[in-house]
Amino acid sequence: MAVWLMASLFLFSGCEIEDPDFSNVRDVRFIKMDGRKLELEFTVDCENPNAFGFKVKPSKLDISIDDEVLGEIHLDKKIKVKRKSNNSYTVPVTVELADGAMFRLVKYVSREKVDVKLEGKVRGSVYGITKSFEVKETKTIDGSLFKLEM
Repeated sequence: MAVWLMASLFLFSGCEIEDPDFSNVRDVRFIKMDGRKLELEFTVDCENPNAFGFKVKPSKLDISIDDEVLGEIHLDKKIKVKRKSNNSYTVPVTVELADGAMFRLVKYVSREKVDVKLEGKVRGSVYGITKSFEVKETKTIDGSLFKLEM
C-alpha cells in the first residue's frame, strides 16, 4: 500500500493538472416540491482536458442570487466525468430554500440576467483518492431558468 501511494505521488507530482471547465447550464427541470425542498435537475457542459477522469461526490453548497440568500443546494448523486472529454451531464440536485426564498425566486424569472453565487466545499476523487475543494463561484445566467413548470 505504501509503495503504491509513493509511486502515485511520484507520478502525479510532475503532472500538470488543468481545471475542468463547467459551463452552459440549461434544461433546468423541476421534479417535485416538498415543503421548502425543491428537487431539480439540469444539464451542464464539462470540458475535462486532463488525461484522467474524476468523480464529483455528493456535496452541498450555499446558493445566493444577486446577493440574496436562496438556501443550500445538494448534489444528490456522484457525477463521473470522463478523461479528455467535452460532454454534457445531467445533474440532480435538491435545494433547501431559506425563509422567503420562494417569493424571491418569482422576481428573478422576469430578469434577463441574474448573478448566481455558489460557496462551500465540493468533494471529488481521482483513482479512489478523495479531496475537498473550496468553491466560491459566481456566474451570470438567464433569469428564465428559474421558471419552474409544475
